[in-house]
This record gives sequence, structure tokens and C-alpha cells, in this order.
Amino acid sequence: FVERYADLRREYDERQAFWAKALPPGPTRDLVTGPLNGAARDYFAVCDQQLIPALKAGDTAKARELAGGVLKDRYDAQRKVIDRAVELAEADNRARSEEAAAAVRTSTRLTLALLVLVPLLTAGLSVVIVRKVTGATRAALERAADFQHQLAAVGKAQAVIEFKPDGTIVSANDNFLAAVGYTLAEVQGR
Repeated sequence: FVERYADLRREYDERQAFWAKALPPGPTRDLVTGPLNGAARDYFAVCDQQLIPALKAGDTAKARELAGGVLKDRYDAQRKVIDRAVELAEADNRARSEEAAAAVRTSTRLTLALLVLVPLLTAGLSVVIVRKVTGATRAALERAADFQHQLAAVGKAQAVIEFKPDGTIVSANDNFLAAVGYTLAEVQGR
């Protein structure tokens, strides 16, 4: 028992040092490093000063009395502090879980909003681009039709002849043919 007790005491000291560093500042850490550690130290003090000497002296009656009396009381006191530390840790975990769930909900809402807004913005932008392109094309077609009407008006009012770059006659309008006295077949290709 004495060897096992020494191992348990060493393990407790290691875990206490770990929790003192690992726990974030707050009520749980304060409880673990304060009252819980104090209760454990009281328990170990009774073991070190009374139980271990009684066992080494072979006084099993004294050891039983300590185990069923003062050590049980100290253990129960420590157990109450441990239970409170567990309650605090569970409450802290619940709070952190709720914060994480809220963050996930917010992230999900933002993602859904983007899934809706991006296609809408894309569609809106597409409409704007199509209108600009369509408007520019419509204006160009209107100018081309205007030029075509102007050419037709010129063709009706004046004598017009069309040549290839090498000077060969491609076509001529009726005003030109009437002015020169030829038919289109006679001048075309010459």
C-alpha cells in the first residue's frame, strides 16, 4: 500500500501541475488549483503524518480508524470539490459548444446567402452586359440601315457605277446606263 500510495501521490502532483497550466483562467481553474488542491493536500497530510506511520508500525486498528473516519471525511470533502469542478467544466463545455454551434449557424447562413446572391449578381450583370451589347449592335444596325437608305437615295438621284480594284465594271444604276446609252450587260465586266 505504501508504494502504491507514493505512486498515486506523484501522479496527483503531476496532474495538478498539468491542470494548473492547461486550464484557461476562470472558475474551473481557480477551483482545481485552490479548494480542490487544498482538499487533496489535507488528505495527503493525514496519510503522510498518521496513516503511513501507523501502517509501518503495524497498527492496523489505527489505520482502519483513520480510513473509516478522518480520511473518509477528507475524501468526501475532496469529492464534493471534484464534483463542483466537473459541473463547472461541463457548463464551460456547453457554453463553448453553443458558441461553436452559433458560429456554424452564422457561417451556414452566410454561405447560403452567397449561394443566392452570386447567381443573382451574375444574372443581373449578364442582363446589363447583354443590354449594352444589344444597344450597341442595334445602334450600329440602325446606322448601317441609314447608310443603305442614303446610298439608295443617291442611286435614285445620280448616275452611279461600281468598279473592282482593277477597274473592271461590276454594276451600274439605271441613271448611269440611261446617261451613257448602254445596257448593264454591255458594260458589266469591262
